[in-house]
Amino acid sequence: MFGRARRRRRETERDVRDELQLHRELRATDPQSPPAPSTASEPELIRLARARDRRLTLAMLLDGLRLDLVDSLRRLARAPGFTLGTIGILAIGLGASATVFGLANMIYLRALPFPDADRVLRIQETNRPPDGAVQWVDASVPTLLEAKENAALDGAAALRSSAAALIVPGAAARHISVGEIGEGWSV
Repeated sequence: MFGRARRRRRETERDVRDELQLHRELRATDPQSPPAPSTASEPELIRLARARDRRLTLAMLLDGLRLDLVDSLRRLARAPGFTLGTIGILAIGLGASATVFGLANMIYLRALPFPDADRVLRIQETNRPPDGAVQWVDASVPTLLEAKENAALDGAAALRSSAAALIVPGAAARHISVGEIGEGWSV
């Protein structure tokens, strides 16, 4: 891409210089012709020619896109079954993408339903069993008591989570995660 642009720039400069030389030669042979431009105006003429080429290149690009769009619409109009299938696949893909984003937004991106949710943090510790794998576990009671006394924190709460089965008569059992705040701790 850059090589083409550089080559086009050189061609523009060469074209402007050739045209100026032609005018000088015509002026030398015909005294009635208008005066040839001076060599000092050459850079300005090259700049103007480059600007013209950029406008023409953009116009050609937009015209090419318009022609491609018209051709695509004509082809789609000739094959209505293919068109409906394509639109259906696009609709399913866009719907699935929107659904996945909505779920990710709801689960991972949306703020917690607490005031100053950006100031809520979870304190965890690591254990290194004999196999060497790092395990993250909830903080121990002494660590939480120390956090509760820490002046840098506004407050602390102990939360114990566990899995449970929710059984409603006449319905299938649902597996849920239950959180319990310990006694003597505030939220």
